[in-house]
Amino acid sequence: MPSKYNFETCQTIAKKYSCRSEFKKGARCAYKAAISMGWIDMLFPERMLRILDRNTCERLVKEKKYSCPGEMKRDDSSLYTAIRAKGWLDLMPLKKIFHRELTRENCIEFGKKYKNSREMYLKDMSLYKKCKEFGVLSELFPVPYKRKKVNNSIFTKEYCREIASRCNSIASFKRMSEHGYEVSRKNGWVHEFASEFNYLSTGDAIRISRGFMSDSEIETVARKYKTVKEFRKKDERIYTLAVSHGIINSFTFLRRVPDDERWYEDYVYVYEFPETNTAYVGRTGCMKRRHREHCDKRDKIRIYADSIGIAVPQPKVLHNKLSMDEGPRMEGLETERYKKEGWNMLNEAKPGSLGGLANSRSYRKALEASKKYEYFKDLCYGDVNLYHFLRNNDLIGQCTWLKRTPRNKHIHQYSVDGNFINSYPSIAEAGRAVGVSAAVISGCLRGKYNTAKGFIWKYADQEEAA
Repeated sequence: MPSKYNFETCQTIAKKYSCRSEFKKGARCAYKAAISMGWIDMLFPERMLRILDRNTCERLVKEKKYSCPGEMKRDDSSLYTAIRAKGWLDLMPLKKIFHRELTRENCIEFGKKYKNSREMYLKDMSLYKKCKEFGVLSELFPVPYKRKKVNNSIFTKEYCREIASRCNSIASFKRMSEHGYEVSRKNGWVHEFASEFNYLSTGDAIRISRGFMSDSEIETVARKYKTVKEFRKKDERIYTLAVSHGIINSFTFLRRVPDDERWYEDYVYVYEFPETNTAYVGRTGCMKRRHREHCDKRDKIRIYADSIGIAVPQPKVLHNKLSMDEGPRMEGLETERYKKEGWNMLNEAKPGSLGGLANSRSYRKALEASKKYEYFKDLCYGDVNLYHFLRNNDLIGQCTWLKRTPRNKHIHQYSVDGNFINSYPSIAEAGRAVGVSAAVISGCLRGKYNTAKGFIWKYADQEEAA
């Protein structure tokens, strides 16, 4: 407990609050100090249960003007407990009194605001049950409630079709007219109406049969677009249906962009450091991801920013939507432009290359560096830049020393005395044979547990190495 919270300090702070709960929320440290030292009853004496007589409770209820018992319980639990314990329920706020404490008079008073028993049943179930228990429903509602019967004769096929024509999916049809939807569903009209909807959600397309849109209707929608890419981007669901029907290749009116003319979201960006007149020009396909990589403490942009004592600035996008051939060319032009303007460039590699890795490691050095790894997985996790360098330069095939990680490892089963019992090709197979979860055996192999099902488990390759 902090030494600054003595009795005088706590008393000064407590005067700002009207009750203990407000004191606890507003000054938690002072409240804890008052509780631990036993000052809370002296700071709030009128809240003590032993001095709360009927007159005091009535005065406090009138002062605070509580709207319901729940509000009284939250703000002043001592007052609420005193009224409940001593049976002074007439002091409780009657605006929202607990239904388990309702009397016959209260039920009649609260039931007058409802038009019929159905409305009371839907809006206040507990009050309805209490009125039914006291038998005051007939007194409150002399005329019994009769549910209106829906005239099924008006829900003909033409009328349901008219309702469905104003909807764009089965879900919206059900929301607009639930009874019309039920009549249509029972008579099998829903599938017929579905073909007339303007647009169907994916869930509706799965629920109904595959033929809810004919090939001609899909073709009519596809003719709104010029290219396959535009069709897929703007109306993905209809495009998926065209692919599933096997008719997407027959739409000769949709132009397909050749690969050499395809546009990509490539960006050419620059990081500028005006303090030292230094810049870095780069190219990426995802600006957000690339900026996050440059903010890493191992990146040269972050290292340089830390060396001059500033944070990594936001990059400036110079060009976007560049093709695969135009991206490196524009990167080179922008690098030369910044050099001519007198900027000191942080770029080490040539424009369009794989970055500084290409300068610092030749093919021979990259192959030698990969020999310290046994599996491809270890290389990928240990040095991801080296892995991408080997993959992008078609050197993975020359790394004959790298092995694929086996999916299953042989394990051996031993008794507690160390005697060999059996060998299994995988953890799952051993678990099924012994009758234990594979996770337990895996935990034993990792050293989390000593035994599993009363046996010791070890990897077969570890035993061979030993």
